[in-house]
Parts: sequence; C-alpha cells; structure tokens
Amino acid sequence: MGIGVGLFAFAILSGLIYIGLITPEPEVVPGRQVRARFMSQIRNLNILEEGEQVEFFYSDALFNIEEGFCLLTDRKVVIYCRDYHKPSQKIPFSDIADLSVTYDNSFWNDSRISITLTDDTVATFPVSSEHGGDKRFYKSLMKKWKEAQNADGE
Repeated sequence: MGIGVGLFAFAILSGLIYIGLITPEPEVVPGRQVRARFMSQIRNLNILEEGEQVEFFYSDALFNIEEGFCLLTDRKVVIYCRDYHKPSQKIPFSDIADLSVTYDNSFWNDSRISITLTDDTVATFPVSSEHGGDKRFYKSLMKKWKEAQNADGE
C-alpha cells in the first residue's frame, strides 16, 4: 500500500512539474525574460519584423500560448488568438487614436487594456495585474503611443 501511495504522489508531482514547465507564466513578463520556446513560437507565427524587440509579453492561455497572448514591442502592439478569424492583430502605435485601461487586482480576473484605432474600431485585451505587470505594460504602451504622436506631428 505504501509503495502505491508513493507512486501516486510521485505521478501527481511529476505531472504538476510538467504542467509548470509548459504553461506560460501567469503574469506580464519583460521581453528579455520570455522563455525561448515561446519566442520561437512567436517568430514562427511571423509576428515580429526583423530587429523588432519584445518589451512585454502576456498570455492568458492555459497550455499553448497560441490560445491567446499579447505583446508590446518597440514598434507595435500584437494581440493573438488562434481562434479568431484573423489570428493576429498588429497595431502600430501610429494607428492608435486613444488608450484606456480597466484595472482589476483580483486573482481571478485580468486588467483590460482598450485601444481605439484611428478607424474607430476598438481592440481590447487582458493583462495580468500580478506584480503590477498591467501597470508597467500600460505605462510603456502610453509612452510609446505619445512618442509616435509627437513624431507624426513634427
């Protein structure tokens, strides 16, 4: 009986470790800390341009990031979900007319960033509030958007 319980406990622990290795982090991750496996997936989806740098990454997916993720790069925002008719939405900062955020500090719900585009469509995506990642993501996005506005106005 003791061996059976031990094997069962080992199997459960092994399964939890495996799940921890394949699932995305439950928080907004700085670009330099995105797992190599996830960066490889992102590159294979042809989302990034040559030399483009990921600044923040968040996935609300349970196992595979292609279920849903968002990126903030030095050039644009990317919202990706393989179940959408058009899986990736790439939004250059110059296409943004307005930004807003609804913060949610609960464990169960994510904050939501809304982007109003210059054609009046709205794109909304989740970002985790864990460790203030939602605030860092939004602050950086706001800064890049304002820089793009100033560059366009010159």
